[in-house]
Amino acid sequence: MAFLNATTLMMSLLKLMPRSAEIQKTGGWKSESLQASELTGKTVGIIGLGAAGSSLAEMLKPFKVDLLCFDPYADPARMVQAGARVVNMDTLLEQSDVVSLHCQLCDETRGFIDGEKLKMMKKSAYLVNTARGALIDEAALVEALREKWIAGAGIDVYSVEPTSKDNPLLALDNVICTPHLAGWTKECLARETWGTSDSVIQILKGQTPESLLNPEYVKNLRKQ
Repeated sequence: MAFLNATTLMMSLLKLMPRSAEIQKTGGWKSESLQASELTGKTVGIIGLGAAGSSLAEMLKPFKVDLLCFDPYADPARMVQAGARVVNMDTLLEQSDVVSLHCQLCDETRGFIDGEKLKMMKKSAYLVNTARGALIDEAALVEALREKWIAGAGIDVYSVEPTSKDNPLLALDNVICTPHLAGWTKECLARETWGTSDSVIQILKGQTPESLLNPEYVKNLRKQ
């Protein structure tokens, strides 16, 4: 469900929703400072085109965005199906109005969105992370948001969870922070429960679970 949360964060950031809601609570109204942007026609960069990244690409199609993708390990056919223009990391960061992270956390990706990469982004750009908190150097992100290297960020995941109430990200007015809510819905939790139960039942019946990522391994075991 990370792709749904990513889309929500993108639109909330571009429409300045948290800031406008707070201004209205204090008696304010729409003004020049609250003139927002639309997602339609923007350039969106997706880093990691696995299941979540591909689902996000599909969701963005009605908005007619210019879709950029960086994923050196993705299936080329998946790239074509997503309608994404494959670019290198530098190009994605330099050209995107919104950068959304959907890659796995490993030694190669831990902290790879650092100060240097944040400075490569447009000053008007937004960074969205619904994947893993440790993909981003949080100290560098705080500096980028304070110094206006980028316009803002939507963060659902953190390097340490639960995050502390003293996390400096929470004190900034150009970031939307949510407590790892991407898959925290009644419907998603129910699907996970039923999916696990169905897989166990299929195994007990001698069947191959539909959710198995490497069914060829089971076939090889049965031949032995």
